[in-house]
Amino acid sequence: MSSYENAYPLSDSSFEKVSCIQPVVLATALLAASSCARKGAEDLGARRSRPIDLNNLTEPDSLLAALGRPGAATDPLLGAHALTLRSSVEITTAGLPIEKLDETARMDCDGKGNFHLLRDNSHRQGIEALGAGNLLYVRPRFAPFTSRRAEGDDAARLRALVEGQAGGILSVFSDWLEIKDGGRATREGRLIRSLALRRAESPFAARKRSVGGKWHESMQVSTLSGELMVDAATGVAREMTLDAAYTFVRESASNPIAVKLHFEQHTVPPDPIVPPVDALPSPRRPRPLLDKQTLLDGLVAGPREKAN
Repeated sequence: MSSYENAYPLSDSSFEKVSCIQPVVLATALLAASSCARKGAEDLGARRSRPIDLNNLTEPDSLLAALGRPGAATDPLLGAHALTLRSSVEITTAGLPIEKLDETARMDCDGKGNFHLLRDNSHRQGIEALGAGNLLYVRPRFAPFTSRRAEGDDAARLRALVEGQAGGILSVFSDWLEIKDGGRATREGRLIRSLALRRAESPFAARKRSVGGKWHESMQVSTLSGELMVDAATGVAREMTLDAAYTFVRESASNPIAVKLHFEQHTVPPDPIVPPVDALPSPRRPRPLLDKQTLLDGLVAGPREKAN
């Protein structure tokens, strides 16, 4: 058994299901039946499109843009590194418990684009994934690794399951988020910037945005406190702690939903990234009709291209 499995036992869940489990969005995923996998993809694209101003990280939009950068873009600057995450979410209504979720995650990067990540939670849902060169190895709990060639932004989406959590959580609180500069320090030869995270006295009307639909419009934050340490050269989150409590109204519920969140992220020494030797090829479904049509389209297109 690997050190990953000892630290974070996996569970039986598909990648699509696991990708939904962002800690702070769990309330809406469980209670509002939202499609968080699709929402996560939309958020990833939105964060990538925001301008990045590393000199203005006390502004939520600038901070979220920096935290939303794909990890592959900053790997050459950071070199080999690893992150560990731990979070806890408690959901109640009218003082009665509804749900509780504890989650752990780890990701190692070699600074060259290769990575190894693991996520697990108390709902017995987890995933392990490894990217090496142009191949991806993915498995749920109690299943062998399957391997396939990486396509499009597959690797980026997998990495975002760990690297994107800090930014994903803060984006939910962005209307209520006040950021104060906490100074700079040097750690392991890199300049680190400390940012104090606090609850604003009232939501910023100018920032008002719908992160998660109507539930977010009704959101009231009672507690928001933490600290974020980012790499000054890249804006990458190195350390983060956050405690928050908030309520929101659900249309089908008579009482508000109350959520308590604790989240922490730490930088740790990286482990070597070794592709599994027993991975199975990813199963492929036969597509005879589609393959036939592709062949026919190619035969028809050939003479037309020559004529042009």
